Amino acid sequence: MAGELSKKNRSKKIETMTTIKEEQGMVIIPQDTFARMNTLLSFTRLQKIKGKTDISLDNMADSLGLQVSDLNADLTLMGISDGVRHIFSVGALIDGLEVSLGYHHINEAFLVGAGRLGNILLQYGGFKECGLRIVAAFDVKPSLVGTEIESIKVLNPTKINTLADRMHIALGLIATPSDQAQKTADLLVNAGIRVIWNFSLKEVTVPEGVILESSLIQSDLKATFTRINERFTELLKRNPETK
Repeated sequence: MAGELSKKNRSKKIETMTTIKEEQGMVIIPQDTFARMNTLLSFTRLQKIKGKTDISLDNMADSLGLQVSDLNADLTLMGISDGVRHIFSVGALIDGLEVSLGYHHINEAFLVGAGRLGNILLQYGGFKECGLRIVAAFDVKPSLVGTEIESIKVLNPTKINTLADRMHIALGLIATPSDQAQKTADLLVNAGIRVIWNFSLKEVTVPEGVILESSLIQSDLKATFTRINERFTELLKRNPETK
């Protein structure tokens, strides 16, 4: 009896969550769909390594042991396909899968430069209020590497590449001395960071397809972060290859 009540409560909770999500214009993705999409992402990355630029729905379904109709339904549910397309760009498919699976988001960020300016940013409470969390800080100074500021560990910048890929970080903050700003921007871009938020006094340049914002520490950082979010969302809509 208790088990039946528990099942009913869980079912009711799921139905309630589904209703809320639908009212907000969102879709609940089943766990098994996520699992299949993660498998597809690994497969598609392998195809990219092999040099393939396009791949068919039939090929993907056959390689993964899935029905074409089921895979097509999954991709449509995830918002990656219109339900009609049968040929996909490998690069665009990888990007679409990574975004849909939550691999690229800007509510978490890296901070490069843990000196005086970096300390101020790490202690700035406004970031938390607008949903931004700095998850790692980096600095070249041996005296800072290994220390913690506001419970955030300071690491050597050589770890940025590996961690950005593993943690799916899309936003990087620059708080270095001016003479290191451009080098830092290049390092972040090469690590796959899609958005650069520069706090140094030196202007930096980034390639097309990478968002750049520059701020002074005394400016309205909440408003700037809101604008960054809007620009990033618009970039993804306008150019799927940058996802």
